[in-house]
Amino acid sequence: MPVRSHPWAVAACALTLALSPAAHASLVWPRDLPEAGRGSAPARDVVVLNVPKSSRVRIPGGVFNMGSTPLEMQLAKNACEAEMLRDECPAREFMLRFEGHIHEVELSPYDLDRTEVTVEAFDRCVAAGVCPAPTFARTDLRFARPRLPVTHVTFEGARAYCAFVGGRLPTEAELELAARGPEGRRYPWGRTWNPHLANHGALAPDRTSGRDGFVGLAEVGSFPDGATPQGVLDLAGNVAELASDFFAIDGDGFGYSGKREIDPKGPATGSFHVVRGGSYRDPPPMLRGAAREPAIVLPAPDVGFRCAYTPAR
Repeated sequence: MPVRSHPWAVAACALTLALSPAAHASLVWPRDLPEAGRGSAPARDVVVLNVPKSSRVRIPGGVFNMGSTPLEMQLAKNACEAEMLRDECPAREFMLRFEGHIHEVELSPYDLDRTEVTVEAFDRCVAAGVCPAPTFARTDLRFARPRLPVTHVTFEGARAYCAFVGGRLPTEAELELAARGPEGRRYPWGRTWNPHLANHGALAPDRTSGRDGFVGLAEVGSFPDGATPQGVLDLAGNVAELASDFFAIDGDGFGYSGKREIDPKGPATGSFHVVRGGSYRDPPPMLRGAAREPAIVLPAPDVGFRCAYTPAR
């Protein structure tokens, strides 16, 4: 049977190796490799682009519980078994461990882009000579339409764009608080899954049913009823979103140490960065606010980003 028939089993094996001391650079995450496209623009002095503040949402910060309890992880496993081919779920269960141990986190206030960064917005950074061009072909309308979230970008390209607009990439704690709120919502809109509130996959990655109205990427803001109470859009699905943190797990295979943290920024070094929120290719369990994955292959067709901003004091 082809390897792609069991992509999450491959992911689990790849990640086990990748996080071991014997890891090497040739591991492949089960997402399509990027198409050939345009090259990088030459680097120039950074010019900050002023983005209207109405395109941002203030997140007041505060204290919240980051990660998942054993019960939440079991419920996600049950949802996986109901949603996907059963033989794919053991690997999903392996990945759910990345959400433990639940722990208290305190965050300072910050602003967050209301939507994911679009192709047309990123193109302004490319035209200014600051950002490298995405690697999709400009004639490929699956990815190149102006109001789609930009994909096929490197971590460095995403970081350069956020600096270009006067911001930074959000930490994974900031993305989780925005998606879950201090009350610990399971999804950005609440505790109950609704297939009409996010652009998601079904059954397994690469087998989207289109039941949400899209078989691929959707324009940003296409699911207004899936917004958070504060008005942040698309934190679940469409594209998985890059965080500034390096991905790490503890010695027991859990994502966190369980210790209280204040404005955490993740480990100082690592092999991969974190992505949050799931994508149009992911099933519902990966769209939960606590779900986290390593971005083993970048650029990718289902990974994008939004920016965060530190308010003036």
